[in-house]
Amino acid sequence: MGKKYITQKVNSGFIKTLKKIYDFLKVNISYFLHYSKEQKIYKKLNSLTEQKINYKNKGSYIIDGHFYNFGYFFRLQLMRKATESYNGKEVGFVYKYNQKKCNSFLKNIGISKIEKLSNTFSSDILYQSQKIFKKIRKAEDILEIKFPYNAPAHQFYDYILKKQMLGKVDVKDENIIFYISEFIESIRFAERLLEEYEPNKIFMSHGINIQCSPLCYLAPLHNIEVITLFGNYGVPRFIRIKNIKDINLGYDTPLKKDLDKLRPRQTELLFEVGQEYLQKRLLGKTNDMGGQLAYDNELEDIKDFINKSINKPIIVIYAHCWFDHPHTFGMDRFRDFEDWILTTYKTILNNTNFVWLFRPHPGEDWYGGITLKDILPKELPNHIFILPKKLSGKSVMNIASGLITYHGTAGIEYASCGKPVMVADRGWYDNGGFTVNPKSRSEYINLLSQNWLSKVDQEIISRNAKIFAGIYFCCPKWQKNLLMPHDVYKEEVRNIILRSLDSKSQFISDEIQNIKKWLASDSLGYHTFNMINSDEYSLSNTI
Repeated sequence: MGKKYITQKVNSGFIKTLKKIYDFLKVNISYFLHYSKEQKIYKKLNSLTEQKINYKNKGSYIIDGHFYNFGYFFRLQLMRKATESYNGKEVGFVYKYNQKKCNSFLKNIGISKIEKLSNTFSSDILYQSQKIFKKIRKAEDILEIKFPYNAPAHQFYDYILKKQMLGKVDVKDENIIFYISEFIESIRFAERLLEEYEPNKIFMSHGINIQCSPLCYLAPLHNIEVITLFGNYGVPRFIRIKNIKDINLGYDTPLKKDLDKLRPRQTELLFEVGQEYLQKRLLGKTNDMGGQLAYDNELEDIKDFINKSINKPIIVIYAHCWFDHPHTFGMDRFRDFEDWILTTYKTILNNTNFVWLFRPHPGEDWYGGITLKDILPKELPNHIFILPKKLSGKSVMNIASGLITYHGTAGIEYASCGKPVMVADRGWYDNGGFTVNPKSRSEYINLLSQNWLSKVDQEIISRNAKIFAGIYFCCPKWQKNLLMPHDVYKEEVRNIILRSLDSKSQFISDEIQNIKKWLASDSLGYHTFNMINSDEYSLSNTI
């Protein structure tokens, strides 16, 4: 019995040892394979800019290296090649997230000078933060904070909101002292970079968030141009920030002056390609995350959900992700999305002339955090409903008489089908000629009590929305061969860079030449510039 026990104990110990060895090898082999693959990607990306030229570029450039994303890295390399910044004086900066990986990427593409945005703070910053925090009594007070250089407090508000994942900032959260310190430190960091390196241009991943917004704000005050290297719907969508107002552009979207430049033939072509794109989008046949989430489910019996009042006009109110940077486009009529939704709800409580359907953001579960059901009352009157999440956007649109949104893409989609759309505030398509645009918070509230639907010419808004969809969602025909997946699809982007970048050298060369043309123009948005200067168009990210 004793020998058997000892044997079992030895076997048990041996198995545990084997398991430890297996776990060790599994982790380290996985790490090695991942590291090896990343080094190959860096080498591929570096090949875009490794061919140096003889003369020295006298320019100085600050490069955002904190956003660890291969889609962004690819776009950064396109911009570096177009500006030949790699022949000048480049300095990169990183933050606390993915710091080793970001450092490795920057060094592999030839940027050896790297600064770090600190997350430790001096005693005077902590003292300032405590003073500011003590004055905060309600969420609105945060929007009134006077930061150095009047750096935008609304960007800081959005940062806290995302940290808390709430509908409005919880001012009792003592972490706010730390967030204030982070923002002040970021402002000082931006100030030091500008003074020490005197850059000609700054390349950024975003214009929002605590790591980016202070630098994007301070640079124009010094007459330094910032270029945010966005990408979406398959193509680069760079934006130039030349003055502090440009920060509120948010996306590369056509302004009224851009739309006015279109020739009649271009307008017809954009109408046709926009119409085709929207048809596919409404069938769930686009590969952007927003389109997939909005149109990938179908519930045929939606009319049964509201059959008691189906004889009345139905207005759908599309909620947004509560903490996903509500102030991106310069929101100033409402504190945040929660304020807008609750103001809307209180205003329509007694308006029984319509059926009102609140629809949660399609990505609500994906984002996590607070939900529409958490914000609206549990008991709703019989003319107001919250729609189920597993519901196709197309099926909702089919029964709707109109839509209210802040700046969702649904505004384009509904209007293209001749459905009246009202936007609560400024956004990115309110100059497209297909939305009802209240001039103030009070006018928005007044319109909720009226039949604003009857004031809309459905044929005009449908046509204008399709033209806008063409110029916004689609791309020039020459760019079709270099479409990239959305940044969230990391493996797909990784595989394209590793496996097919070499075969796309001519298309990459064409893109770089076009970036140079854009930089020589006065256009703020790269994609808009491309569309206005093209005569042939193509669908972009369709499946």
